[in-house]
Formats: sequence, structure tokens, C-alpha cells
Amino acid sequence: MGLMRKVIGLLSGFLFSVSLTLLVLILLASSLTAYEISKEVFTTLLANTLKRQMNPQQLEQTYQQVSAYCKSNQNFTLPMMNENITMDCQAILATNSSYLVYLLAEKFFDGLYYKSYGCDFLTCLQGLKSAEDAIIFFSSTSHEFFKSSVWPVILLNVVIGIALLLSIEDWPGRCKAFGLQFLFIGVFFFLVPYLKSFTLDRLPPEAAIAENLLDKIFELISPILLVFFVAGIVLIGIWLGNKFLMKKQKPK
Repeated sequence: MGLMRKVIGLLSGFLFSVSLTLLVLILLASSLTAYEISKEVFTTLLANTLKRQMNPQQLEQTYQQVSAYCKSNQNFTLPMMNENITMDCQAILATNSSYLVYLLAEKFFDGLYYKSYGCDFLTCLQGLKSAEDAIIFFSSTSHEFFKSSVWPVILLNVVIGIALLLSIEDWPGRCKAFGLQFLFIGVFFFLVPYLKSFTLDRLPPEAAIAENLLDKIFELISPILLVFFVAGIVLIGIWLGNKFLMKKQKPK
């Protein structure tokens, strides 16, 4: 029975680490694909891409042509990434050449986010054929998938956690085991700045536009990791406190 308990403890401990990591990733993806955050990330990425493809003179020339058209029309339509973007001319005339790319990016995103892809997220992933197809990550389709996955993954953690709990005989040992599990995840909170710097330093020049995406990922994951770290410290503190009290109570 003792050997079986140890085997269950080792197996459930490993699976609990994996399920906790999965939970962190699902929470991160759910937050990242929410409308406001996706819009902020995507519009910055697309606007920076457009700026890299056009110098300030070209932007100004384009703006002058578009604004000239808008003076006698209500809407302006242009093709972008296999989509037709229709913009209100009053909004274009109220802006300037430097902000025109952000206006385009925001308008494109609004149509993209709620676009019907005709398949669920996982099925769509299997059909990815180009980098443009990966835009589905910035959509309500992906957000609904990750959002609906949060509770099943939490339930998975609970089930595996119960198995780990039952494999340990006493509560101090349980606090130690779960505390170490949480600390294993939470300690990455202190590594986030180094991971961010390490990643950005190794990005090729043409991928520099992805910096905003990385900033947002690290910004969103930091509080999640901090919660795990604090929970781990509390549980380890309980275990150490109990160990100290037991040592004091032992007869000399």
C-alpha cells in the first residue's frame, strides 16, 4: 500500500505540474484574445507593419489622395488582406496622415474580430495555410474557445489535485507538496523581465513589430504567476511553521 501511494503521489505530482502549466497558458490566451486587448495588440502590429512598408512621404501622399476623394464622398473602400475595408470619410478627414494607418488597422480589426470562419477554432487551426490565416488568433472564435476551456482545465486540476492530496498522509506534507507545485510555477514571475529581454534581443529586425505583442503577453502573465507564487509561499510557510512548532514540542 505504501509503494502504491508513492507511485500515485509521483504520477499525480507530475500531472498536476502539467495541468497547472496548462491552466496558466489557457488563462493567458483567454485574456490575450479578449476584444479590447486583441484590438490593442493587433492594431499596433498592423499599423507598425504598414508604417514599415511606407515612408512618411508615401503616407502623406496617400492621405492627401484619400482625403481628396472623401471631400466629395461619404465612404472610402479599399482592399486589405483579402478583405474590403469601408471607412467613414468624416473620420478620415478628421485625422491626419500619421494616424491614418491606425484608423485603417482599427477598422480592419473590427470586421475581423467577429468574422465567421465557418469552423470551430481547432478545426480552423488544422486548415492554416499561411501567416495571414493565423489572424484567427485575434478573433472572437479563438476567445470563446479559450474562455470555454478555463473551467474544464480548472476541473482537471481539481481532480488531479485530489489524487495528489490523497497520496500524502498528513496535512503538513500536503501543504509542502502543493506549496512546491505553486512555487514551481510562480517563481517564473521573477524571471519575466529576463525572459522578455532574452526574447526581444533575439528577434530578427523584421520581427521587431512583434514587440508590443510580447509586452502584452508578459504584462498579462505576470499577475497570474504572482498569484501562484504567493499561494506557494503561504503553503510552504504553513509547513515550516508546523515543523517548527513540532520541533519545539518535542521533549528534550
